[in-house]
Amino acid sequence: MMKKITILFTLILFGVLLVSCGNQPVRNPIVLAYNTLEVGLTSPDTLASVSQDLTLPTTLPGIDNLVIIWSSDNEAIISASGEVVRQNIDVSIVLTAKLTIDDQERFKFFTVTVIKLDDSEAPVIFGAKDVFLDLGATNPDYLIGVTAVDAIDGSVIVEVDASNVNVNLEGTYEITYSASDLAGNTASVTVTVTVVDEVMLTITEVIGSVLNNEVKTEGSVTALYETDTQLILYIQDSAQAIRIEAPKSFAGFVGVGQKVVVRGTKTISNNQAVISSVRDIAFVSDTSIQAQSATAANLSTFSNKLVSVYGLVNQTHTLIDTSYILETLNGPLNLVIPDLIVADTRNAIQSKLRALQFGLGVGITGVVRTVGSASHVLITSADQITVEAAVDPIEVLEVIKSKVSLPNLSGNISTNLTLVQNLPFRATITYQSSNEAILSNNGQVSLPDDDTPVTFTYTLSFNGEVIETKTFNLVVTGSRFEYTGYYATLNGLNSAQMSLELTRIISTYRYRTYDAARQILQDTDRDPNNPNNVLLIYNRASVSKTWDSGVTWNREHVWPQSYLTGTHEGADLHNLRAANPGINSARSNLPFRDSVDSHHGFSGDGYFPGDDDKGDVARILFYMVTRYTHLNINIMGILSQLIQWHIDDPVDEFELNRNNVIYSYQENRNPFIDHPHLVHQIWMS
Repeated sequence: MMKKITILFTLILFGVLLVSCGNQPVRNPIVLAYNTLEVGLTSPDTLASVSQDLTLPTTLPGIDNLVIIWSSDNEAIISASGEVVRQNIDVSIVLTAKLTIDDQERFKFFTVTVIKLDDSEAPVIFGAKDVFLDLGATNPDYLIGVTAVDAIDGSVIVEVDASNVNVNLEGTYEITYSASDLAGNTASVTVTVTVVDEVMLTITEVIGSVLNNEVKTEGSVTALYETDTQLILYIQDSAQAIRIEAPKSFAGFVGVGQKVVVRGTKTISNNQAVISSVRDIAFVSDTSIQAQSATAANLSTFSNKLVSVYGLVNQTHTLIDTSYILETLNGPLNLVIPDLIVADTRNAIQSKLRALQFGLGVGITGVVRTVGSASHVLITSADQITVEAAVDPIEVLEVIKSKVSLPNLSGNISTNLTLVQNLPFRATITYQSSNEAILSNNGQVSLPDDDTPVTFTYTLSFNGEVIETKTFNLVVTGSRFEYTGYYATLNGLNSAQMSLELTRIISTYRYRTYDAARQILQDTDRDPNNPNNVLLIYNRASVSKTWDSGVTWNREHVWPQSYLTGTHEGADLHNLRAANPGINSARSNLPFRDSVDSHHGFSGDGYFPGDDDKGDVARILFYMVTRYTHLNINIMGILSQLIQWHIDDPVDEFELNRNNVIYSYQENRNPFIDHPHLVHQIWMS
């Protein structure tokens, strides 16, 4: 009975406890998060044996406002994001999770063991290559430059067996390099040692040797670069230098500033000796060649040699440029990135030279490459380039003066001044006259009655700053100009008398047929920059001077033939110019008109000859109405415009030469080329 009472009491008590438990409040969320949080593992990993990345949750489902932040006591092995990097040994790491809900915090710690890497791979041997030895030489230390690296153990010892090499007997021998890691994995590399009896040649002797001859020479490496398939290097000794075209496999065995022995075959490339089919490049010692100072003028004398050059930036360069020009006191200096150089090296060079300020000084140390008659400095590394910190205005001015002729005036003047307008480095030049009535700011002279003093100033500016200004004290000669020689009879005449006398002077001439002009124009219109070409009117094209029945060029009548009478007027050499047949036909017999465009072409009811030829055209028309007095200038142009063209486009060397050549054939001259002020004296008096 007592036993039954005990059992009943127990059941009642258990029920009471159950009811009591059912009424307990919900557990604290941060405690629940703490108890729930675990590190995510990938099978078959456990916390005691981890080989793969971990999943480290930052929230837990069903728990609001929870933020979990992880940290590791060794980020190099397990990062805060769970990335695992295995080591050569087992490593235990403590991960800490900081749990935060509103103002409550808890920390939970996990000890994780990252197991060591599996070592099943053999080491990798680097630097082993075929070797060439001279007959009778001492066996070298074959281990120089040879290393081995194991993924687990790092650097490991390399051994070599070269016991079978007999340096006193020509032949090819094999030697084997071997390396083992701590796990017993072994690697081996076998190379050949070739013992040969070859004579060491100087580079000069190599250059002069028989084509396709196997050669051996030595020199210091002055430049090298890689292409996708080759290693190109230049070596130099005390007298000469040569280009080497080697397999890319030699890239790890040679560097700039090393003295090396090269064995290969003498060949020819771009009319220069090179060594190709390279069999061996052997390091001798660390040494260097002193770069020789070179200029644009003497660059070709340093072919393949190391030089240092310096110049100023005069172009805007982008990331696609591979050739550059620096302006120097001795002319333009050409720099080139080799065509096939690997992209990384090319990009580094282009980045260094990109968008440099005009006038900035740049120094280059590199080898000279000559192709045909042109020489340039090769840029094979960004390290060759030294860019000055700031522009030196004095240097800029010196180079400008070496490239253009700045005015240097004195004494009396009676003709228009030839003034430079375009300057390098985006520099500008302005001119100022103290008396524009007789000497305009653009150098045009209007002769006064009497000698008149005038000052003329130029101001040269760069980057908004004046770098030079000069003032000249001049005297503009009065109209009582003393003419001599061909024009001696003009002295003492007024404008009307002078016009009549000019007609008389230039009407004495030797007739040349229109057919003869085909040959004569080849001399009169010769391109001053290319004696084999003629310079065409209007488009200024330089074309072959050889007459080909008017296919390449024909004879343009500046004063149209349809307005001329008789064979003499139509054949006058002063009125004939070499022209493009299509342009000649398009211009037809249109009068000349001004244009806002600098280029030749149609303008209103007429034709504009272009800024470079408008003065030439005006002076030809002035000649024609003076020589043939029945012609009317107003048929061919507006007089005031023609006079302005004469001012804006003054006489140049081409016109002066043309006038002289025509005189040698036709025996008369264009007075408005010889004495430009006559235009003002006759038509503006």
